[in-house]
Amino acid sequence: MRLIDEQTKTRNSFAIETNFADVDTWKFLLEMQKIGYKIHLKFFSTDDIHILNERISERYRQGEHFVKPEVVMERYVNGLNLLNHYFTRPDILELFDNTKKMVRLAEITQGHIIEVVESLPNWVTQYLGQHFQQQIEQQKKVRELGSIEEVRKNYEDLKAKADSPLQKKDKSGNDLKEQNKNSNKQKPKGL
Repeated sequence: MRLIDEQTKTRNSFAIETNFADVDTWKFLLEMQKIGYKIHLKFFSTDDIHILNERISERYRQGEHFVKPEVVMERYVNGLNLLNHYFTRPDILELFDNTKKMVRLAEITQGHIIEVVESLPNWVTQYLGQHFQQQIEQQKKVRELGSIEEVRKNYEDLKAKADSPLQKKDKSGNDLKEQNKNSNKQKPKGL
């Protein structure tokens, strides 16, 4: 904290690395925001908790600290739940998936989705889904169509419906368009 205090006294920009799994970290970020700092949060996660445990084990073999799998799970869930709660608070929020290779999933500015990839991983839809609901619904509709031929057919059907003339009926249910054609044939010339 001493280094952060030094930076804030001189109004320098700074970065911290954390799992965002506790409320105190979020409170600290909000306090920094109140005194004029812009919060640019880069959040990295994965769909597979086993990958995280394997990475921790590998780092431990290289001499770094060990974290028990149950602690990893607790922090994973807490971090995602808190991100969901504070989703609209960062000035800029970027989501990255690191399941297989690093992929930037989305950019959100003060809760407004600016960019998002076409297909979101499970950790996003499960924990942050309410914020992406409209995007998820659009993806679902596209997947339900299945093929480009189905998309074209759906488009042509909608276009045909829009292009067809409105069928107006009189009180007895007779087609007014047909009645107008017939009445035009019976009008005497010169009227």
